[in-house]
Amino acid sequence: MAVLVCSVAAILFSTRAEADEARLREVRIALVGKLAREPALPERFTSWFDAGDYRVSVREQPALDTEKVLSPPPDAAVYVWVTLRSDTEARLYFATASAGRPPLYALRELTLDSGLDEVAAERLSQIVHLSALALFDGQGEHERVEVARRLQEEVSASPAPAPPSPPPSAAIVPPVPPAAPPRAPQPAWKPPLPPEAPAASFDFGIGYALSPRSDEGLWHGPAARAGLRFRLGLLFELEGQGFLPTEQDIEMVRLRFWGVGLGVGAGWGFRWTSGWYLSGTLGPRVEVVSYQTLATFVDTIAPVAGDVELRPAVGLTGRLGVSGARLGAGLFARAAYALSRTHYDVRTATSEREIAAPARFLPTVGLELTF
Repeated sequence: MAVLVCSVAAILFSTRAEADEARLREVRIALVGKLAREPALPERFTSWFDAGDYRVSVREQPALDTEKVLSPPPDAAVYVWVTLRSDTEARLYFATASAGRPPLYALRELTLDSGLDEVAAERLSQIVHLSALALFDGQGEHERVEVARRLQEEVSASPAPAPPSPPPSAAIVPPVPPAAPPRAPQPAWKPPLPPEAPAASFDFGIGYALSPRSDEGLWHGPAARAGLRFRLGLLFELEGQGFLPTEQDIEMVRLRFWGVGLGVGAGWGFRWTSGWYLSGTLGPRVEVVSYQTLATFVDTIAPVAGDVELRPAVGLTGRLGVSGARLGAGLFARAAYALSRTHYDVRTATSEREIAAPARFLPTVGLELTF
């Protein structure tokens, strides 16, 4: 148990360092076209974000890159493109992607009643700040198809460069060649689809757990589980725990217990980009418990043979932990309710009476390593 606690503590410290590094969220802002000539905008955008939690970079970009907007790198950063459609209208594109999750998008438009004055610049900074926070929280508000359509409108509305002026006509005009046949229309460009996150993933855990059993004493032993997580958060688990031999005095007799418990459950889980996860499952479980009488403290009571019981129950299990690159660590707690009543009786030559009835509420807490 001491070795497991030390291992869990070491992994928690190392994964905490990784989580602290990952918690410094990145916001990368591109000022497109005319906005690149506004020197006060970068400092105004940066001032809205806490430097202890966010790393903000602002750069200039001559034109809007459609492919980069639709397919952001899977690095969990929020990418922002700020464009001017006209002197009185601004449009902002937001995109983010991370490993194991499809990209999220957001789109904002702002009317500039008096052009890009102080009020408009402050309003743009506020929109960038609030929309970036929403994307970090997983709240994408626009579908990819809608963003692609708006980008196509923007590209189509951009004025094409004027052709060079023709040279002055000469006195002798050469014959005009016949017009070339019209070219077949090119198929519309389609942006590449982002890589799909896996539909499901497996994870495993091993650990050690304690379970206070009222009259039966404190049970403890190794625990293990296997989980199947789906991309939308649905979770299925198979878990087991061993109960090492333990002795307990119950009034006039001393009993020894040992056993094993198995359970299945279904529920929901959340996993954040910083590595932390939280889950809960509900389902049936069964315990196989063996007990035997070791000694009696009264001469009129003779030791009897032990027995093996099958104890069905229903349990609710919650887990909280953090995952690193390969290993993780966490805590779990289970609240189970026994569906059958257990009691212990003593019998003498003249009477029989109940000496113990363990509680039907069966709590369990433990530590686990995950991989």
